[in-house]
Amino acid sequence: MRDDMRLVDEFMNVYHSAGRIGIGGQGMVLRTRDSDIALKLLLDSAGAPLADPQARASALARLQRLRVLPLPPGLPLAGPVAALRDQAGYVMRLLDGMRSFKDVFASRLAALADDAVPAWLGLVHAKNPRAAAQLADYAATGSSRARLLQLARCAAVLARLHAAGVVYGDLSPSNVFTAGATADSPVWLIDADNLHFDGDPTAANGFFTPGYGAPELVRGDAPPSLTTDCHSFAVLAFKLLCLVHPFIGRQVTEGGWDADCDPYQQAARGDLPWIHDADDSNRADDGLAPSLTCSVPLQRLFQECFGPGRLAPWRRPAMAHWPAALAASADCSIDCTGCGMSWFALEFVACPYCQQPRPRLLRLESRHWPDTHSAAWTLLLPLDALQSPVALPARLFQSFSPAGFDEPVLSLQAEEGGYRLRRTGTAGPQLRIARANAHGGHFEALDNFHLDASSLAGEVAILAVGVPARLVRLNVMEAM
Repeated sequence: MRDDMRLVDEFMNVYHSAGRIGIGGQGMVLRTRDSDIALKLLLDSAGAPLADPQARASALARLQRLRVLPLPPGLPLAGPVAALRDQAGYVMRLLDGMRSFKDVFASRLAALADDAVPAWLGLVHAKNPRAAAQLADYAATGSSRARLLQLARCAAVLARLHAAGVVYGDLSPSNVFTAGATADSPVWLIDADNLHFDGDPTAANGFFTPGYGAPELVRGDAPPSLTTDCHSFAVLAFKLLCLVHPFIGRQVTEGGWDADCDPYQQAARGDLPWIHDADDSNRADDGLAPSLTCSVPLQRLFQECFGPGRLAPWRRPAMAHWPAALAASADCSIDCTGCGMSWFALEFVACPYCQQPRPRLLRLESRHWPDTHSAAWTLLLPLDALQSPVALPARLFQSFSPAGFDEPVLSLQAEEGGYRLRRTGTAGPQLRIARANAHGGHFEALDNFHLDASSLAGEVAILAVGVPARLVRLNVMEAM
């Protein structure tokens, strides 16, 4: 099939394709000469354009149903906006320059040249050159912190869909798109033609991407559902963070336990324990330890999903749990200036990869007001990084919401004699600031505020007025 085609939609708009974005079991996504428009062509089982009249009619009916689904407003989902006339497929909008997770986070280095091995990877390279190249590429593509934030945005889209009772259906790295391997890149989902209400018998199908389908989908025991979405997302997140599939361990890669069975198929069907199960017969020797890339609450979600949830879908954590856990992990991570890897600065006093000591940090700790006994959120910022404006997100100042957790509320930047706090928009709660060494500790309006450096040596707090209100305390953690 040619990538450079002339296609017309139902409204007689003409598009010229300009190369493939990706291809999967159900279709091929093409770029067009219009940078913010893409095309999805549906394919048959042989990979050819869908030509069977009955299959094309069924596909068109499915696209028509998508238009009446109660999708949340403003959802970053590239859904069908028009059907194609002479091909089974549709037109969708996509942000300019976006690429799939599969492309952005793919490991590009097969090996490191001997004279290009960084010091922090010297021992790894001596034992396993491939692993060293993989880690170097991991650091160059944002390490775990950027991945955590992008996964949180992906999880938020799915959580909002699930809250409306809508199943996504076929999640994989090929249909999650991002603007780049940075912590602030937006995330969109494409391939929305499988969306359907949970439990809708007319939408049941067995489509899934190999390696990401839930065991009951692989076995053919159940249709796509909210719980199969949860499994697919957890696999995607674990692979992206830990560089290893949660079920591809020694029993699969070494074999020898049952020569008559395909071990990869057995793993996909849920017949093998996950690689960090209490039964360690299928443990993996590759990848990063979850303790290096995931907070303890996030590790618990993976354990529940891949442990009890492997064969009991109702045990899998709902999508509503994932965005907050992922974002909280990211906010307690810092990027090492020595090696480029991210690490948890409250759990280690030095980078666990290169041993560079922890730098001087600003710790922002959000607590419920007036009951301030336990922290609701924690955000760590290296003070050296504040030479440029850093956004303080909504999740620090109000209850976590998948619809707005990432919206900037304040910007923080170093300036002569201290720091500049500036509101970045009209959204978000009213903010007031108090300093122990000024105005008797009374709260003042916070809109465009100079915070002198000496104030951080004492008590500084920001009150976010709302229901519930939040008290955000600022203090400096000295370098180790």
